[in-house]
Amino acid sequence: MLGVLITTHRIDYILKQNEWLKGINEKHKVALVTTCQDVKAVDRVNKETFFPIYQVDQNPGHMDGVYIGLSTPFEGGLFDECDYVLHFHGDVETPPDYIDLLYMEVKGKYNVGSQPRQWMFDRDGKFIDGKSVPFHTSFFIIETQLGKSIFKWGRLDEYKNMSIQNGHPDSHFETMMYAALSEYNFDYDKDLYHTDSVLKLQSLYGTDPVYYNFTFPDSKTIHHDERGDIK
Repeated sequence: MLGVLITTHRIDYILKQNEWLKGINEKHKVALVTTCQDVKAVDRVNKETFFPIYQVDQNPGHMDGVYIGLSTPFEGGLFDECDYVLHFHGDVETPPDYIDLLYMEVKGKYNVGSQPRQWMFDRDGKFIDGKSVPFHTSFFIIETQLGKSIFKWGRLDEYKNMSIQNGHPDSHFETMMYAALSEYNFDYDKDLYHTDSVLKLQSLYGTDPVYYNFTFPDSKTIHHDERGDIK
């Protein structure tokens, strides 16, 4: 079984996910975790969504908030009956049919699957190790047991320190996840499934970092940002 986990701190994106995910395979276990601290607003939208909403009683900020939003269900055993968990942010729109396809492509063959950050690969599609994960952490699928191993509240500060030691003093989520995966000898050229072609993304955007408001060419997912238009 596939677990589908959405994390967000915004009420409006909870409602958007309720619309975007209509038609998702009913066999998948869908849940949303929010760090929004407005209890009344969360209770209100919880009555409108087809998926359950779990509210974390703290919001420590963007990067830490995402980590806590992931750790809460993994440590709480929410997806223990699932073999993989697909996580994405509330502002990521993904076709429900693609979720089925991704699960079938990854299951039993890869530890993690995600959208490649194409600027972190060479022209042959090989990972250039910069001590940060070469994929967009706003959308990734992971083996449940691996997720339970690396997403633990008590290890957040440890991963931050490892990020600093790796030359990333800002300790972004991508560098913290790299630190966590490094304990499991993760091979980014073998253990990582690409939802979209690295070379195709390079042909479209070169080696420029791209994050928001474009449609990934193969998976057709979009990471929305209200400050711009969709490309």
